[in-house]
Amino acid sequence: MRILNWRVFALLFSPSFLVSLTPVENVDNTGIIPYGYQAGFQNQKPVFNGLTEVGTLFSPVPINQGMTHDGKYLYVSPDHHTIEKRDIRSFALLASATHKDKIGGLFYDAKRDEILTCSGQYITGGKAFISRINKNDLNRIEHIDISQYTRHGVNAIVRIGNDIYVGETAVGHDSLEKSWYRFDKDFNFKGEVYSHATEKGSFDWQDATVYKHVIYATDHNGFVHALRISKNGTLISLGVYDSSRKYAEGITQKKGTFLIWKNKTGIVSATLK
Repeated sequence: MRILNWRVFALLFSPSFLVSLTPVENVDNTGIIPYGYQAGFQNQKPVFNGLTEVGTLFSPVPINQGMTHDGKYLYVSPDHHTIEKRDIRSFALLASATHKDKIGGLFYDAKRDEILTCSGQYITGGKAFISRINKNDLNRIEHIDISQYTRHGVNAIVRIGNDIYVGETAVGHDSLEKSWYRFDKDFNFKGEVYSHATEKGSFDWQDATVYKHVIYATDHNGFVHALRISKNGTLISLGVYDSSRKYAEGITQKKGTFLIWKNKTGIVSATLK
């Protein structure tokens, strides 16, 4: 894989990496959020106004799924059964593992120092599960079946504090609702926290990351969404960014600088507007 902008990438991923989360404020808006809806913060804090794409860091890339990092290594899923560990600066491949169970979106769980992924059958009524993956040898630690709580397969996952949020995907069933679900740190179900469906269809959630208590999630249609966590744990849409209809999959961030894995383009760096 050819490096297009090594200096930019090295700057983005300097050794100081950990991002602290801001406290949850008193917001309790809930409900189904229509396409393009923007809800503001309380106390006149800004909505999500989109991203400014800075440049392409790597190109070309293989078929893309999820992406995350721990500050030293980049973890990617180039297909639905493989997870790769790569050098975060040079992108050199260091290790790879193939799993019988599918690999979807990826998220580095700093509290457990491991990788979370979720996947399943991307149809209505399809199986859904979460997997914990050892970040050192890339082997699976645990497989958790969550099918009894979901309507479709799942693909996007993040951890915030002691809560884990998982987003659904059902390719080909665009008109049906796709939801986010909340679990505790031990993967016990806590409820449905967000659902989306309009006359234009719904989003197939792909991958997600967290910055300052806001979830930034990609979908199959090439959009990046900002979802704020309310006081009661539900999610509120803060806005949608159109990534030029480029099929967006993986997303991760460091201190507000985002990396987005876009099909046929590569890994793109972006900042909040």
